[in-house]
Amino acid sequence: MKLLLRCALGFSLLIFSSVGSPAEQESEGLLNRLLAPGPLIEGHKDLEGSDCLKCHDAGKGISVDKCLSCHKPISIEVSAKTGFHGLATKTCIECHSDHKGRAYDSTFVDQKTFDHNLTGYKLEGKHATLKCSECHKTNRSEMATRKTDIKYLGAQTKCAQCHRKDDVHHFKGKWVKFDCVKCHGLKTWHEGIKFDHGRDAHYELEGKHAEIKCVDCHKNGLYKWPHLKQQECLTCHADFHKKNLSPRFEGGKCQKCHSFETWKIGRFDHKVTGYPLRGKHANIQCIDCHKQAKGKNPLEIKLFKFTGLKSDCLTCHKDYHRFGGYKSKKLGVLNQCLECHNETKFEDIHNFNHSINTRFPIEGKHIGLDCVKCHIPGARKPASLPPLGKYHWADLDKSTCEVCHKSPHKNDPSRQFKQKKCSECHVAESWHVFNRNGKKFDHDKTRFKLTGRHSEISCSACHVVGKKEVFHFEKAEQQFCIDCHKNQHTDQFHPAFSEKSCSECHTTKKFTERLEFDHDQTAFPLKNKHAQVKCEQCHKPTEDVFETKPPHFKSQFLFPNLGKSDCTVCHADYHNGQLGQKCSTCHDDSGWKNVKFDHNKQSKFMITGKHIGVSCEKCHKPENNKFVTYEGKKRPLIHYKPISLECISCHKDPHKGHFGANCQECHMEKGWKLTKDFHKNFTLSGVHFSLQCQECHKDNRKLVGTSNECMLCHQKDDIHEGTLPNCGQCHKQQFWEDVDFKHSLTQFPLLGAHRTLECAACHARGIYQGTPNQCVNCHFADYQSATNPPHTGFPTTCTECHTNQFAW
Repeated sequence: MKLLLRCALGFSLLIFSSVGSPAEQESEGLLNRLLAPGPLIEGHKDLEGSDCLKCHDAGKGISVDKCLSCHKPISIEVSAKTGFHGLATKTCIECHSDHKGRAYDSTFVDQKTFDHNLTGYKLEGKHATLKCSECHKTNRSEMATRKTDIKYLGAQTKCAQCHRKDDVHHFKGKWVKFDCVKCHGLKTWHEGIKFDHGRDAHYELEGKHAEIKCVDCHKNGLYKWPHLKQQECLTCHADFHKKNLSPRFEGGKCQKCHSFETWKIGRFDHKVTGYPLRGKHANIQCIDCHKQAKGKNPLEIKLFKFTGLKSDCLTCHKDYHRFGGYKSKKLGVLNQCLECHNETKFEDIHNFNHSINTRFPIEGKHIGLDCVKCHIPGARKPASLPPLGKYHWADLDKSTCEVCHKSPHKNDPSRQFKQKKCSECHVAESWHVFNRNGKKFDHDKTRFKLTGRHSEISCSACHVVGKKEVFHFEKAEQQFCIDCHKNQHTDQFHPAFSEKSCSECHTTKKFTERLEFDHDQTAFPLKNKHAQVKCEQCHKPTEDVFETKPPHFKSQFLFPNLGKSDCTVCHADYHNGQLGQKCSTCHDDSGWKNVKFDHNKQSKFMITGKHIGVSCEKCHKPENNKFVTYEGKKRPLIHYKPISLECISCHKDPHKGHFGANCQECHMEKGWKLTKDFHKNFTLSGVHFSLQCQECHKDNRKLVGTSNECMLCHQKDDIHEGTLPNCGQCHKQQFWEDVDFKHSLTQFPLLGAHRTLECAACHARGIYQGTPNQCVNCHFADYQSATNPPHTGFPTTCTECHTNQFAW
């Protein structure tokens, strides 16, 4: 056997000594020359003489993971599944072999036959005709060998990588993210343009815009007009009309009149101005209405002014009726000529009925009167202004006859003539005909009934202001109180309540008497304890006083921060701001000490297990040297926020921080000694289940991070000398000798007498992998000593004659 090994070793030395040049053999490590098939390449020569497992997996060949652990740039491509190596389906060793000498190029690329499609970037158009060096311009200067060769890795597929100098756009904003191929083709830079201005830029090029060159608009890298929607055409074009157009046509709304085909207007549709030209207006020239603006300099050319004209007829036509600016409640502005006239012929008028179209029906003596008898033109100031006719009487509804007729009762001491209109007694047929239905004036039929003190006062007390009689009051929605009485509560109530009538609280019988107030109508309904509190306990007197004789202090009725701060408007914050100002979260108005706080819902700390039943002060303890005054007593401030949620903030850590602050990973709140299944990463069974923790976790080392490899504890028990590191593949935790290894699944099933042998009989020195399965490897002595017949010259395939049963 020893002779056979010597022969094999000598044969290996003979073979390896003939590989490589003398220089390579001299620089090659001894171990490499003895065992390796040849010298490593230049880039890997530092690995000679070191551990072969740096690249090789025992019995499994070259590991891809080990290659990528050194070749980081390629590892990035593989992880991202991009580029040539990211899309490759072969292993590294299939393309990049080694042990072929220092000068061997394991990364050689044949530029003529290389399929660029394998990189994920297909060469099309102009790219298909280029040489490799025209795109891959960097070399391997930082590599160990062939520093002047082309470096193929790292090239990007974006056009800007090579064509940045050709970029005439200098895009900004969203277009910076797009590559050139979004618009350009690959055949030539100017052919196959895929850009659609309407689709991609959201601005359709029509008419003349479609004929101009890009650079006519996109100058100096300008590609964004943020105000295009607001300025429209004025974004690029100067405002020819300036301020001579109506606002509805200004600001870039040029398309109202112009088109994209030509700037000149064929025929303007006046209807777009809101004033269609009909009748006689349709036959006149534009300049008959839109006069040319006058300039300061006679030689200065001014534009026609198309703004400033109104649709009112009087803009161009004389006020024949002298209506002026009078407005009728029924007819509106009286100078609306079209109400009576039309645009075809000015003399054609509609029927006008004074009784129907105005507020004043023509009856009795009024019938047949000339219009100017009532609608009399009067002089104006300055005198240069034309006189206006009188067409509106503001007090017509109140006084009627007195508008035109002087009241003979004005100085009459009788009160009834000052209260009634003439029409209550007189009729239009004749001034001397008395209205037989006239009765004593009943104030209760007006909008204001006289009750309480109001029924005792004279009419002049209300209806005479200064020296002027007033019979119409504005504040009907507030029952007219503030028309006569000053509001003493300015800024004292909420604005919504201030708009209500005084009768909400006061009566007409006596002002100091107040009605019972319903506090539920306010933003703060009174319930429980609050319903028992007197008004002045909350609404306390202020420094402001009412303007009365004698003056008395106002009370506070307005709490502007009530919705924000809740109870702290009136009550001191016992918690000193720790829990915010929304006291109603925990307390209610049934009693301050009736606390409704759900620790599981209203806090970040769930109360479960042993924590249930623990008093609050066990965790929330008084702060040192901090006090609050509550119910007239100075008391220590209880600490609620901020408070740590970690167990060690209340409980002593017996592990001294070795396991971190997350105690609940192992312990449960039902009991500190109850632990969860924290040993799940290495299930304890068999003999391990009966061991004490310190038998594995020795020397007070941390429990976390301990390896689950058997060799950590059982290296001394390893009879395989590290050749089979994964003990669990064969052995069990219950019984070490009970091996779960099936030899029948190997290349050498155990049959016959082989089944009774000890493992060490074949696997000497604990070596199991790589054992040959030829008979002669173990039975060479029997092979040589055979004499009947002699086996010299026989083939070493013993099973052609012998069997591996119990008898040879």
